[in-house]
Amino acid sequence: TNTALLIDGKLFKTGSSVDTEVEHGSFSYHHSANGTNFQMLGGAHGCILGCFGAAGGRTPDANMYHTYDITGQFEAADQSARQLFPLRDYSVNGFICFGDGAYPRGPNMLKGIIGPANAMEKEFNHACNKVRVAVEHIFHVLVSNFPYVDTARKMKIMLQPVALKVKCAVIFHNWHTCIYGNQISEYFGVCPPSLAQYLAL
Repeated sequence: TNTALLIDGKLFKTGSSVDTEVEHGSFSYHHSANGTNFQMLGGAHGCILGCFGAAGGRTPDANMYHTYDITGQFEAADQSARQLFPLRDYSVNGFICFGDGAYPRGPNMLKGIIGPANAMEKEFNHACNKVRVAVEHIFHVLVSNFPYVDTARKMKIMLQPVALKVKCAVIFHNWHTCIYGNQISEYFGVCPPSLAQYLAL
């Protein structure tokens, strides 16, 4: 199969809120910081193809996966691909997304094997982890080019449009990737679309 997408959650840090309820919901014990959580789908060409959120910093990835019905969106994308490219053999090259252990395994979702029992399963996990870490590199490129989205003093819930700023940064990231490429597209050897192709989608 071809892994078309990589999924992971990203916490964008925000400042403390004067609202106690907002403060409670935005604090992530895992990161020891306030923030908003997004689910992002990255492609092998380095573009971000899906940005779901925002949710409170303590919201688990699995909860967001179900809240935004990402499984249903995978199925819709798979059906669209079959209509657009009817000659492709989907029994060999299906529409696949790869995530970490937080996500449920399904027809369009793969993840590593928990407690691999033999060398083949260990090799599968090793190969998958090398690919999956690319989505972390996409986050790194996004935050490096647009650092304001992960700067707590510039991102305050209820005082700034935090989710809007993040989603605008994702669009700008994709434009930048279409024009200049990035290390993810070089790693996978997949050229990103031209800016004209991206804007036409």
